Amino acid sequence: MTLERDAAARPRRAVRGRLDSLTGLRALAAAVVFVHHIPHPQKLAGTWEDLTKQGAVGVTFFFALSGFVLTWSLRSGDTTAAFYRRRFARIYPALFVSLVAGLLVTCHLGQSDTGPQILAAFLGVQSWVPDPDTYFAVNGVTWSLSCELFFYLTFPLYAGRLFSTTVRQRRIVQAGALLVILAVAVLTTTEPTAFTGWLSQHCPAVRLMEFLLGALVAVDVVEGTFPPISWAAAAATTIAAYLLSGSVSAFGNIAVPIIPFLLLIGASAAADRDGRGTWLNRRWLVWLGEISYSFYLVHQLVIKMLGDQVGWPVLVVCSTVGAVGAAVALHYLVERPLERRLRGSNSLVVAGAGHRS
Repeated sequence: MTLERDAAARPRRAVRGRLDSLTGLRALAAAVVFVHHIPHPQKLAGTWEDLTKQGAVGVTFFFALSGFVLTWSLRSGDTTAAFYRRRFARIYPALFVSLVAGLLVTCHLGQSDTGPQILAAFLGVQSWVPDPDTYFAVNGVTWSLSCELFFYLTFPLYAGRLFSTTVRQRRIVQAGALLVILAVAVLTTTEPTAFTGWLSQHCPAVRLMEFLLGALVAVDVVEGTFPPISWAAAAATTIAAYLLSGSVSAFGNIAVPIIPFLLLIGASAAADRDGRGTWLNRRWLVWLGEISYSFYLVHQLVIKMLGDQVGWPVLVVCSTVGAVGAAVALHYLVERPLERRLRGSNSLVVAGAGHRS
């Protein structure tokens, strides 16, 4: 099975190249999640919470970006087996090490997860269980990787059709995905239960909508049908949506920022493609984006290890230094070398070292 069945007829699909602005955005999204997870003293409950409680929007951004990058990097004659191999090489080695580290941290803190919960985490299926003790088991942040693995599993089912769609067809699918997001938002608001909370935040089938929307934005950018919005306007809209997300219901971290995120991703990619670039492609920010996957996997474990043993300012500094240091080690000792070894000759770099097809 090939992922791109009509590539020869549509040469524009061969678009390739680095998208460093998107890599820089990954660093900012990871930072948003990081500050969201840092505990804060009661005296900072006002301003600090207003700026950080909506940090889960970072995951929404990652899901949409993932759909964009995988679609952008589709290649002629690619097979499902090769795609799965690259995705496994890209995601699982660092994920496995972070889960082992999570078990060690859990034991050190005197906590415990059940055998089935641990197995679900290592198999990447924990987010299918509507129980926080399961989808947050071992290393809490890896629930989102459970969703990503589902996205990868299903992507070959429709990837070959993405560039065969008309603009009208894409708009219909986009509207449908947004309606699903809105419908679950309404359900979560009117029926705030543990189940609807899981459905809105952690169910892979629902979160697939963000990935699909990102994929369709990639098609629009390649085909030249992306809305003509400037990067500055997209960035300003995103900042406004981020601030607004903190004052909306629990589902605001998805329903509110998803369209601004899509505009920002598309505008950033178009700027890089056209050689205009953005301030996000600074070398240091791109480097932080390249290690952001490892950073995401380890940051909460570092915060947990420090716990309440230090004061808040020291916690912020030590957590930042510790998480970056652990991320550098995981990235250069595990993530990059094992990905290169496992993926074989399939090595197309799309958005910096952190985003390979």
